[in-house]
Amino acid sequence: MAKKVYPLASNSEQELIIRKLLEMINTFPDLPPIVKSKGIAFYDLSPNTECMAFASLDSARIFSRYIGGSYIGQYKFRIAYRYSTKSFEERISKQSLLSTIGEWLQKDTITRPDGTTFKLEAYPPLDTNKEICSIENTDRTVIIDKNNTGYEDSIIDCVLKYHVRKED
Repeated sequence: MAKKVYPLASNSEQELIIRKLLEMINTFPDLPPIVKSKGIAFYDLSPNTECMAFASLDSARIFSRYIGGSYIGQYKFRIAYRYSTKSFEERISKQSLLSTIGEWLQKDTITRPDGTTFKLEAYPPLDTNKEICSIENTDRTVIIDKNNTGYEDSIIDCVLKYHVRKED
């Protein structure tokens, strides 16, 4: 059976989603200071330095159209984290940070080691007629690269579903 191909959303819609996601992810309360100072970049992991990047896994696509002209779209993305570690405990901690960002994006309540909690209460609007419905992790954090300078790259993949209301 052939795999169904869903139509692409407009390029401007995808750019809007990317910009809003980057803004939102950069507000994660527990970003490491070095990552917070640089910000999470789009497709740019700097060599041999701790950093995070955001990347598209697929184009924004239209999955369901409604009679009135509204539709549900989907956008798949990845967050990558480059870091160095000196022990497996550090590696677990670094990977846990990326997993925690993914859980925060799903609006899960996050509990810090000291017992305090925080949660992403609401997604920001994408536009006057566009809103995020949900963000879900599609897998757990995994290491994808470990280079000879001691830096490792871990990733988490997510999918964002959004609703577009037809403008009158």
